[in-house]
Amino acid sequence: AFKAEFAVWDTPMSFGVNKNSSSANSSTSAAEAVDVAAILARKKAEDLPVDDGSGKLTVWVVKDFKKELVDPAQHGHFFGGDSYILLYTYTKPNSRSEEHIIYFWLGHDSTADEKGAAALLTVQLDDSMGGKPVQVRVTQGKEPAHFRQLFKGNMIVFKGGNASGFSNSNSAAVEQADTALFHIKGTTALNTVAVEVTDRADSLNSDDSFVLVTPSHVYAWQGRGANADELTVATNIATTLAGSYKGTGGREVVTLQEGSEPAEFWEALGGQADYPSSAEGEVVPRDARLFAASTATGTFRVEEVDNFDQSDLNDEDVYLLDTYTQLFVWVGSQSTQQEKEQSLAFAAQYVASADDGRDADIPIIRVTAGEEPRMFSAHFQGWDAEYFTKRAFKDPYQARLEALAATKKQTAAPAVELKKTNSFKPPAAAAPAPAAVAAPTPAPAAAPSAVYAAPVPGSFSLDDLKNGLPAGVDPTQKEEYLDNATFTSLFNVDRAAFRAQPKWKRDAAKKSVGLF
Repeated sequence: AFKAEFAVWDTPMSFGVNKNSSSANSSTSAAEAVDVAAILARKKAEDLPVDDGSGKLTVWVVKDFKKELVDPAQHGHFFGGDSYILLYTYTKPNSRSEEHIIYFWLGHDSTADEKGAAALLTVQLDDSMGGKPVQVRVTQGKEPAHFRQLFKGNMIVFKGGNASGFSNSNSAAVEQADTALFHIKGTTALNTVAVEVTDRADSLNSDDSFVLVTPSHVYAWQGRGANADELTVATNIATTLAGSYKGTGGREVVTLQEGSEPAEFWEALGGQADYPSSAEGEVVPRDARLFAASTATGTFRVEEVDNFDQSDLNDEDVYLLDTYTQLFVWVGSQSTQQEKEQSLAFAAQYVASADDGRDADIPIIRVTAGEEPRMFSAHFQGWDAEYFTKRAFKDPYQARLEALAATKKQTAAPAVELKKTNSFKPPAAAAPAPAAVAAPTPAPAAAPSAVYAAPVPGSFSLDDLKNGLPAGVDPTQKEEYLDNATFTSLFNVDRAAFRAQPKWKRDAAKKSVGLF
């Protein structure tokens, strides 16, 4: 019944290979069982906008737990270190009633506090409007078609934002450099976006357009494989930045074809350098496709990832990036040996089965997580070489135990000091009765997660946790109260491995065993 509500529901490709079977045999059977033709023929689900984006738009940026109105002249300009709230109002065809959508956009480098505040402020805005708006959570790089369409091909994502989030509310925005490079990528004039990248020559690639801002010029650079829409958007954005970047204007806009760059262009990028390029007359590039390969469910499955970006790469899995002229196999450091072997077998079968005009001998390139070459990362807009380092896993359970231990230490210290003072310096006379004091102001109510004691493994049985909520149990961490043997048997991994998984994967596993 749930699936029936969706116009398109793709069934994941599953290869019927048991997770415990021999890897030597399983990799071959996976390659034989896969319906590669179905994967190659799959069409991307169409993302249909609710209207043409001509309604009324109001934008706020989140600062110090509050909404700060953004000047309409800056609509479409985002900073990756900030979070934003957008209210869009429109009227449906043949209707006089207004409809509302509240988008809250979360930059990749926005702090957890900012993201939480954006969600809370969105709820408050929704409540103030009687709960009528539709709320849409949007993460950087994953904007739906309608969101991007609101800015008519003038959406730009800059680096930086509030310098330290809420940890230093008086900090100014990160200072923008005099020189900046923007990667222009998309398939239509309305969904093409500019994202600021490292201003070096090796950030370029022949498949797309780029805009380079210098103190005197703005260059709209067209790669040999860039489409006409990307060039149009690059020219428009170059014109916008020429008159507004860093609040100053007067820059000359110059349109360049790849191979015709003046010396000043390369000097602004720190000199010429190798970048993923194609020669004149080579095969016109096609949109790259990304596939996730995993045995997390017990069988080897391959699923296509639409509208992919760097955040889709999960270190526990293997991914295949099909660029038509090359096939990359990206291997996560936490992926299993079975996933590695079966993915390589699948890659060979995928290339052999492709009947779309490509060369049958295209290279299959194995890439290790963290060691991605530019010919791989060039297909991910706004690739951040430090992305995985910045998001290194911190076990929340261990962090919580450390915080509790620190709190106990702090509260215990005054009691010890008081005992020492009283034992060596008893009062010479009876102390006067203490003066009456006003009743203390009640402390703010603790967040729900703060009123539960740290889970102790083995505290409750699986049945106890599935059939109710025992007193003191944190409902968001039911699994942490299981003993180690039951935990491992239930989730097929130990606690540390489970905690390191993405939240969506942990939630799915907990739902499957009745602990969500």
